[in-house]
Formats: sequence, C-alpha cells, structure tokens
Amino acid sequence: MSLQRELAAAAEAYFRRRFLAYLLVAVLFATGSIFGALAAASLTPGQEAGVANEIRTFVAAVKSGDLGSRAEVTRAALGRDVVRTAGLCWLLGLSVIGVPLVLVVVFSRGFLLGFTVAVLVKELAVGGLAVALVAILPQSLLSIPATVLAAVGAVSFGIAVLTGRALGRAGFWRGVAGYTALAAAAGLVMAGGALIEGYVAPVLLQWTAKYLI
Repeated sequence: MSLQRELAAAAEAYFRRRFLAYLLVAVLFATGSIFGALAAASLTPGQEAGVANEIRTFVAAVKSGDLGSRAEVTRAALGRDVVRTAGLCWLLGLSVIGVPLVLVVVFSRGFLLGFTVAVLVKELAVGGLAVALVAILPQSLLSIPATVLAAVGAVSFGIAVLTGRALGRAGFWRGVAGYTALAAAAGLVMAGGALIEGYVAPVLLQWTAKYLI
C-alpha cells in the first residue's frame, strides 16, 4: 500500500506541475475539433456530393457486413494512433526543434475528429450522431487523453532541454528514459483504443445500422 500511495502521490504531483500544459493542449485539440466542424459546414456543393457518396458507400458496407477484417482495422488504427501520433510526438519532442510540430499534430487530430463527426451528422442526422457515438466515441475515450499525454510529454521534454533543466549527461539520459516511458504509456493506451476500434466498434456499428440508419 505504501508503494501505491507513493506512486499516486508522484502522479498527482506530476499532473499538478503540468496542469497548465495539459489544459492548453486540450484546448488546442478542442479548437481543432471546432475548426473541423466548421470546415464540414463550409464544403462546396461538389465537395459535399463527394462526401455524401463516400458516406453512402460506407453505410452500404456496414449493412452488408463488408467492413474488412477486424485485424486490418486494428492494424490501421495502430498505425494512425500509436505510430503516427504517439510515435511521431515522441520523435518530434526528442528532436527538440520539432516541438512546435507536436502542436500541429494535436490540432490535426482534433480537426479530423470534428470534421468526421460533423459530416456524419450533416449527412445522416440522428443516424450520423448514433454512428459517431458507437464507432468513434469508444476508442476516442482512450485515444484523445493519450494524444494529450504524448503531446504534453513531448513539449515538456523539449522545453526542459532548451531551458537547461536536463543538465549533464546523466540528467539528460534520465530525462530521455522518463520521456520515453511516458510516450510508451500513451502508445499502450492508444493500442487499447485501436483494439476497441477493430473488435468492438464494428459490432456496435452494425447493430446501429439495423435500427437507425
């Protein structure tokens, strides 16, 4: 119990010290989502027709059960979340000069989420909202906090190096080890979200398609 209390206290102290950073990154993600929704509302008639056609194709695939293998969906989600989000944030933070691009990654993920949900609701109304709730929300409950965690870790590490808080070779490598462990934890959480996307969301989506689309 003593070890558990110490770990809990350390985690609490960590998040308290970086509360502002987490808040700013979360706000950036939310801002990206808002811009994504606005972009969906600003599609030209030609673009909207193309999106509508894609959604009709997607709905037909859902109803026919032709969503691809669950392993393929999971692999795609792992590549998007673990490699191109957590892994990329880790690499950008490690390079230090790539730290500003971490914020671009966060904004882009928020933009994509906002755009996707807005397009679904715009084209399918209540059915689109239902699709978002069963096919996007479950894994997002893991992937969004993990994205914020990875981004804050990258930004914090880069700032620590630039301001000289990781002085000395030993201090630097301890910082790299801690930063890498944080990125790995974020990637592990994202992997959980990918499994949900590959093996849980398709089942919920097919059930929803029967009654609401």
